[in-house]
Amino acid sequence: MEKQKTRSYLFDNIKAFLIFGVVYVHFIRVSGEFAPDGLDGYFYTLFFSFIMQGFIFVSGYFSKNVEKCRKGAFLNYLFPYFIWMVGMYFIRFLISQDATLRLYHPSHGMWFFLVMFFYRFFLKDFIKVPHILEISMGVYFVAGCIPFLNETLSLGRAFSFLFFFLLGYYCRESEVNKIKKINPVYTICGAGALLVVLYIISKFQMIPVEMWHLKDGYKDYQVGNIEGMFLRLCIGIISLLWILILINLTPDRKLSTSEIGQHTLPIFVLHIPLRYLIQEVGIPLENDFLICMSCAIITSVTVYFLSRPCVHRIYNSFFKMFHFSGLKSYKSIEE
Repeated sequence: MEKQKTRSYLFDNIKAFLIFGVVYVHFIRVSGEFAPDGLDGYFYTLFFSFIMQGFIFVSGYFSKNVEKCRKGAFLNYLFPYFIWMVGMYFIRFLISQDATLRLYHPSHGMWFFLVMFFYRFFLKDFIKVPHILEISMGVYFVAGCIPFLNETLSLGRAFSFLFFFLLGYYCRESEVNKIKKINPVYTICGAGALLVVLYIISKFQMIPVEMWHLKDGYKDYQVGNIEGMFLRLCIGIISLLWILILINLTPDRKLSTSEIGQHTLPIFVLHIPLRYLIQEVGIPLENDFLICMSCAIITSVTVYFLSRPCVHRIYNSFFKMFHFSGLKSYKSIEE
């Protein structure tokens, strides 16, 4: 009898940590008087140094079937983009009575759907280009030099994150196993060093906070192209080191976080209305530490609740109401 393949929980656990980071930074940014050089700014910089690069890397890793990626690109990403753009517009209007709808300008968080549609649909063509990984690395730096590669249609992010997606695509299980074999003492020391480096970067604002988003050109941050490319080099190296650290230190066994990692898409989408609410009413605290701790508690509760199977089923049922033939069940943000 053919042996049933055992599920690897490594990336489920990594995704659980990443989605916590996504929700946390979204809450912490709107919870009060955000200070880029304060404790809240440090946590914001820390998580944004790897959360989206990590998600996009994992998405690339699970995109080996290029035909399936192209066939599912519309139903899994472009169609939900339009649905949620309209839905979030009405939610913003109900909460704050101040909302605009511009389909070419993704609202908060919706850029990910556009970028993933672009990657999944064109992956089949990308991999036919010789040395595409090296080319995408060059694009990562050059994208910041081109003014129109900005938030419009998420073009800035699409070109900037492409390298991480392709890196995930070309990464094989054997390479992941090699990373897992690295002595964890080295990676723990490396993580500690990165925490210190990011504290210094955040405290002295050596890299503008918004620049970690990789969504705009260098001119938007009043830096020249050479300086901008150097800063992106620093961002890229830090992101890659965090991805390596996460792979090495995250357990590859079923944990309480594994189920969360399997249900990240509902969490990603449905926490956004709560963010709008927090932005509107704020958190009545002035101490940075208390605000950060409060956001951590709110994030934990939000992530746990939205990761429940019943929420996942309701989310899937919502899209099945449209009766699109071939619509697959959503499992996570990167699948």
